[in-house]
Amino acid sequence: MLDSLDEERFEEAKMELARTVRTHENLGVPLLLLANKQDLPGSREPSEIERALGLSEIISNSLYHVQSACAITGMFTYKYYLLYVL
Repeated sequence: MLDSLDEERFEEAKMELARTVRTHENLGVPLLLLANKQDLPGSREPSEIERALGLSEIISNSLYHVQSACAITGMFTYKYYLLYVL
């Protein structure tokens, strides 16, 4: 899960994500990144987050998806997660 408003930490998130997905255990594992706080003004769209994190460069051997989310309203709940996975 990523705070869509906290652009100052996107670079840190990018580095951590790159380190995590490149471990032997995670090679080829699909990634679902939840872009939280989508209900707030100024939040970055999933496509902007995808570009900012360089996901197409970091994750070249697996599927990934950046999904809008809001923990307060429950947008993108577990029910929707199951639809994506199944």
